Amino acid sequence: MLSDLVSHLIAITVVDPMQAEMQEKLKQARAPVEIVQQSQACIASQGPKLLERASNDWGWAVGTTVTVLVGATSPVDLLDASASECSALIDVLKASEGDA
Repeated sequence: MLSDLVSHLIAITVVDPMQAEMQEKLKQARAPVEIVQQSQACIASQGPKLLERASNDWGWAVGTTVTVLVGATSPVDLLDASASECSALIDVLKASEGDA
């Protein structure tokens, strides 16, 4: 029960906003279709991993939620840069953060 609550907290404060932020930044950057498709694959693979980690490590979940909400951590930093479906996306998003 509590792990479901923690997972839900991460979903609504980290995963959902991450997806929305990525879509907005990709739209602003006029990213190629391939990058947009990779972003969908990245969220599909990374979202469940983040939720699983949150349900297994409540301290990490609460700490991550707080640092994301106050802006100390970018949701992009939570993506696995070694995941092939995320690497190009992370590069585009980091570049767009530098432009902002």
